[in-house]
Amino acid sequence: MKLRLLSPGGGTEFLQYLTSYILNESVAIDAGSLGLSGTPLEQAKIDHVFITHSHLDHVGGLPIFLDTVLDLGGETVSVHASEWVLDCLKRDIFNDRLMPDFFRISEQGPVFLKFHPQIIGQSITVAGLRITPIAANHVVPTVAYVADDGKVAVAIATDTAPCENLLSDLKKIPHLRALLLDCSFPRSQKELAKISGHMTTDDFAAVARQLEPGVEVWAIHIKPRFHAEVIAELKELLGDCARVLAPGQDYFWVE
Repeated sequence: MKLRLLSPGGGTEFLQYLTSYILNESVAIDAGSLGLSGTPLEQAKIDHVFITHSHLDHVGGLPIFLDTVLDLGGETVSVHASEWVLDCLKRDIFNDRLMPDFFRISEQGPVFLKFHPQIIGQSITVAGLRITPIAANHVVPTVAYVADDGKVAVAIATDTAPCENLLSDLKKIPHLRALLLDCSFPRSQKELAKISGHMTTDDFAAVARQLEPGVEVWAIHIKPRFHAEVIAELKELLGDCARVLAPGQDYFWVE
């Protein structure tokens, strides 16, 4: 399995301002920077977009992406999300004010775009990957995603506060090789993390210590303002086991 966290570019490649992960070139998890990275032909390889939740840093690039790829031919783009998120997209973005109403256009005329409601725990197989949403703990309805190619599984829990249910679900996943986990704030911002529904370095380390040794736990969603402080604390807490996912790099997991 191949995964890339899209880079924001502009000389800030090591920071994560927006959230989009690309799996095997054709499946996106979240669309914060989707449409803002890569050539139009590279973007047109993406046929499926899975949205974790409605916040702008996770959906803001979706209209730009769709505006880029919808006339390039190939497969119709499918957007997968909960009913709650799809309703937000329809009311707040694709409302004929900010962007054309692709919901209505695809219902009444040519199908430019397909929207697929998801249920927590219900898997769908696309592009050779079995994608399963599992519940996370955030300030709006949010899921994490597990991508499984039949040999290895990778979980992406990009926005979540500490969540026992999430941890128990992760422990049940066969051949889980990696967890990409929210580590937004240093311990000095514990109250802010609690209010905003995110993890601190201490929360992150607690989860990492409870998973099997063979599971790599990678820090993601680090707030740029606190990047250096978070990195230092992770090294203090986890030593050589501290892993931070870097934007723009390709990561591979094999059986």
